[in-house]
Amino acid sequence: MTPIEFPFISAKAVIGFFGLTHVAVGSLAIGIAFFVTVAQVVAYRTGDRRYDLMAKRAQLINVCIYNIGTILAIGLIFSLSGLFPQFWSQIFVHMFWPLIVEEWLFFLLATTITFHYFFWEHMWGHKKLHILLGSMLTPLFLLQVYLINAMGSFMLTPGFREAEVSLRTGILGWDPQMFYNPSMLMLNVHRAFANVAYGSFVIAAICGGMLYITSREKMKGYYEDGGRLAFATGFMAFLSLPIIGYFYAHVLRGHANEAYV
Repeated sequence: MTPIEFPFISAKAVIGFFGLTHVAVGSLAIGIAFFVTVAQVVAYRTGDRRYDLMAKRAQLINVCIYNIGTILAIGLIFSLSGLFPQFWSQIFVHMFWPLIVEEWLFFLLATTITFHYFFWEHMWGHKKLHILLGSMLTPLFLLQVYLINAMGSFMLTPGFREAEVSLRTGILGWDPQMFYNPSMLMLNVHRAFANVAYGSFVIAAICGGMLYITSREKMKGYYEDGGRLAFATGFMAFLSLPIIGYFYAHVLRGHANEAYV
């Protein structure tokens, strides 16, 4: 399949730019959303409002990141459909309903994260409800990634022997044999824990940087405690990655040996 040529740079470079930057930004949003919930729960249980303030500041970063990630996702979709129309047509035909659900999840996430941040002070008297609203972000993010990972893993391990009949019959909108391909489960588990570690470590790094910049002792304690909580959250998720990675590699060795090598 010959792609449509893009001025000055190759079509693959355009896809690479939008794809890699979207993954980098989108994955960060998942991890920060989880940390926000952890910080809010700690603040509620301990009565230390500093953790709630840390959660609010982290959520502001997340609002900005989510908007950037959405813009990059739109750019990726337009680039795929315009530069590689045959590839996009095949994916869209066989994954139509997952993509429709993905669009609704974008709407739910945008609504939830907006209400959670901009009504922070207004919901102070209903803190349990506010924490519940924030905690919904993590499963919504993970469900969104779950759908996209099915398409990404299909490109690596299509499992043609399993999905060959389905492909030939031309099922429109939903192809479970393509969706539940061999590496789909392990990719989802790996990315879920990796995203939590990624986002938490970034918050810890920001706190570490602010710790050296600020001169007020009160703020130093605030950033140190917040950074410790973020690092502990990220490190616990990070410890699981070698185990998950081993089983993921085991799947790739059996179903995508070239990529594994």
